[in-house]
Amino acid sequence: MGMHLSLLELYHQRKVDLVNVQEPWCGLKTTTQTHPGYDVFAPVDEWHASTYEAMTGFRPRVLTYVKKGAALRAAQRRLPQGQNTRDVLWLEINGILFINVYRAPGIKAALEMVCNTVPNGPTVIGGDFNVTAAAYQPGRTDARGRDQLTAWAQAQGIHFTGNIGVPTHRDGGLLDMVFSNLPSTVTMVNSSLYTGSDHESLYTTLRTRGAPRPEAVNVSVRDDRLPKFAELLAFGMQNMPDPGSAADSYALDAANASAEEKAYTKGVRAAKRDYWRHRINQLRDDKDLWNIVGWLEAGPRLRSPPLVINGEQISEPLAKAETLQREVLGRFSAEDNLQGNPLEAWSADEAKIPWDTQVSAEEAERSCIGVTSTSPGIDGTTVRLLKAGWASLAEPVRRLYQRCLELGHFPTPWKKAEVAILPKTGKKDRSSVRSWRPIALLSCIGKGLERLVARRIAWAIHDNGLFSCTHGGALPKRSATDLVCALAHDIEQALARGEEVTLVACDVQGAFDALLHGRLIRKMRSLGFSKILLRFVINFLNGRQARIRLEGTTTGFRRFGCGTPQRSPLSPILYMLYLAYLVKNGAKWRLTYANDVFTWKSSPSLEENVRWLEDKLRDIHEIAAEKKIHFAAEKTKVIHITKKRHGRNPEIRINGKTVTPVQLPGGRRGQSASGAERYPGMRWLGFWFSRRLDGRRHVAERAAKTMAVAAHLKSFEAVKYGPPAAALRKAAVAYVGSSATYAAEAWYNPAHKQKGLLKTLNKPLVLAARAILPAYKTTPSSTVLRDARLPSARVALAYTRLKYGARLRLADKGHPLVNRLRKTPRARNSGHSATTLQTAAQLLPRIRKLELRAPRNAPDSRTDPTGGVPKKEAARRFMEWLDMVLPDDIVVYTDGSEKYENNCVQIGYGWAAFRAGLEFAASSASITPENHVFDAEAISALKRL
Repeated sequence: MGMHLSLLELYHQRKVDLVNVQEPWCGLKTTTQTHPGYDVFAPVDEWHASTYEAMTGFRPRVLTYVKKGAALRAAQRRLPQGQNTRDVLWLEINGILFINVYRAPGIKAALEMVCNTVPNGPTVIGGDFNVTAAAYQPGRTDARGRDQLTAWAQAQGIHFTGNIGVPTHRDGGLLDMVFSNLPSTVTMVNSSLYTGSDHESLYTTLRTRGAPRPEAVNVSVRDDRLPKFAELLAFGMQNMPDPGSAADSYALDAANASAEEKAYTKGVRAAKRDYWRHRINQLRDDKDLWNIVGWLEAGPRLRSPPLVINGEQISEPLAKAETLQREVLGRFSAEDNLQGNPLEAWSADEAKIPWDTQVSAEEAERSCIGVTSTSPGIDGTTVRLLKAGWASLAEPVRRLYQRCLELGHFPTPWKKAEVAILPKTGKKDRSSVRSWRPIALLSCIGKGLERLVARRIAWAIHDNGLFSCTHGGALPKRSATDLVCALAHDIEQALARGEEVTLVACDVQGAFDALLHGRLIRKMRSLGFSKILLRFVINFLNGRQARIRLEGTTTGFRRFGCGTPQRSPLSPILYMLYLAYLVKNGAKWRLTYANDVFTWKSSPSLEENVRWLEDKLRDIHEIAAEKKIHFAAEKTKVIHITKKRHGRNPEIRINGKTVTPVQLPGGRRGQSASGAERYPGMRWLGFWFSRRLDGRRHVAERAAKTMAVAAHLKSFEAVKYGPPAAALRKAAVAYVGSSATYAAEAWYNPAHKQKGLLKTLNKPLVLAARAILPAYKTTPSSTVLRDARLPSARVALAYTRLKYGARLRLADKGHPLVNRLRKTPRARNSGHSATTLQTAAQLLPRIRKLELRAPRNAPDSRTDPTGGVPKKEAARRFMEWLDMVLPDDIVVYTDGSEKYENNCVQIGYGWAAFRAGLEFAASSASITPENHVFDAEAISALKRL
């Protein structure tokens, strides 16, 4: 490992473009030595073993490293499926084929592969051949290989590029060789690159770098240049028309090679340790903190394996990108779309929902730059640049947005998207196109217009009651957790009545990619949307183009006849309108979120549930088939929930296919760490529904996930070194705390016996607290949590439940949870306890139900009152103003404060009046702890006035 590491660093310092390594160091779980300056390629995609002895039979014996940022476009070639090798690696770089070879002693397979190679273009072949050919090492009588290599080189017109007779092995043999058909290619033994191996390092020089493809140009402006950028932008917008060196190398002494190698490895380790310590200790902002926490998700850096389409392997990156463009983005066609003009025979009476085309400056600013972070499109313009120049861009962008709404037009340049292809989480077979997820990178200014239109459509849907309260996805004040809690409440009530429940989760195939434009417009027209909005949506959907970016390569643009882009702000609300066919108003037994359709039934028996659901699902599939909406049969899941202790688990037949429900609980205690065998369940919207709806599977999953994050934070903790405790606490609250309590509203109820669940969920919180503070192992958990300012599981869940109760009291009349609270509660003598929803609602007193209204976007509502002036500069300006105050003028200072002492909160206010620099009146008082410091500020100003 030490030689491998030193080799990469030494070659990187010497600016070597390509490094071929034979017999590399490999870890047990698809790991090997990497370098931030190189991309690594291996002949096999993965290797796993419990011991190094067991791994010797299938680990790669050659690796190739390609330098990053050197305009080198590398594409790995593969053998036909089933003929993999770990001794030969084919890599095409800028049109030149490089073959890295290792021939193990006594094994002829690698040598035969080389001798069967027929070069069709520029080729360089090199590696450890373990062959002593007389043609390249005169005087050797023990030649191995029977001159097979020499005969092949002569027949193919490939010449030996090294020095004849110069040994490459410590024992004097010429075992490492490089062949090429490129003229003037020279290979030499370079002792300055020696790393302590028994083989010498070979250094090959080529006269050409091939034909590199042009690199993509990214727009980048440093923070200190943003004011200059804003100044130049303001100057350019004035007359804008109305919009229509390497370190010194050294050679190791052969006599002291072992000692010097240890010293060198020790120095490298010390340098790496100091580097990571510096990076961890010097956390400057939240971005650095999130990057460090993100190391937990780091995986192998190997390139993706070839795609397999109908048994054919596709290895070249550009061909893979084009295949994904065709098979992922273009897998659905517009053949089932409605023909003709969807707005034909339009009548003014059809527009029942008013649509405003006026855009205020505040609404344009909120939509365009009122986001924390978003990836730029092909124009490279980021939100950060837009914010820096917004003083000059605000009015032109507002006029542009308003003109687009007035004309029902979406600009063509914003329809072009660059799609980044990312592997789906949990998908191990990356050779399948179904394992990749497309993410569209769109123009930031265009996404601002999409947000504006999406918000207005969402509020129009809410104000006019177009959707069922059980249809969620892109509506204001509606979340996935709300639907989970509503379903959990209904199930608890059914179980309390002695009934059994059956849940069926279906997934609409294709989701955004399968949206048919004409059918969407027909649905929106039937709902009463205005013609100008329908024209805008048609213009937004038609003529869209996308190109794929994968592993440094980019395809050409291609048009698509159906679908709407992923990660587009307007796509979710349009897709909700598209699926409105499947969700009926008042259908309590059907819930929909995005492309997930959830159907459930409760009755005295599971068999009755199955019969009822088969009929209802048959109707759903018939409606879906009529509207050309298809379900993914392989993603359909079923679970039966009951308190009864029988072993019945009936199957259900959906659309001609039999679906097996989630298995019954099994396995002994402690058999499965994740709880999958002891508590089998079905996951929907992040919550795990189990057989008895007791929350055990959900808590086991959340605890396992948060425990991994807490252990990752604990790895940074040390007494002398490590990040600041405040930064670790922020990460613990953001990651561990929020993840552990996710969807706790659906299962946590203090009235139930849940001591074991609290104990399970408390472990990651305690571990996160120990990551913040360097406490002894014997320190009590309660003490560590107190000193780290982290809540225990009981306190965190109680706080989550209290927020849940406040949400229930503040929810509007049409909220799905409020509708369930309107029902008459059970009688106290019925023997049934209240549901989790009902007990949470009782935490706070009743208030008059609120009405949910769209934000007004009042003038200057987004204006920074400080004007963006730093604190010190504002203080200096205030002192200058104070010096100009006349002696007879009165200056009043007001303030409010909040203080925690002895676990009690104290809130107070005060004011002081000055004339001619002298105080002549002052007062202070405290207010009740139910108030906030903002109330104290307001009361202080009011009292003085």
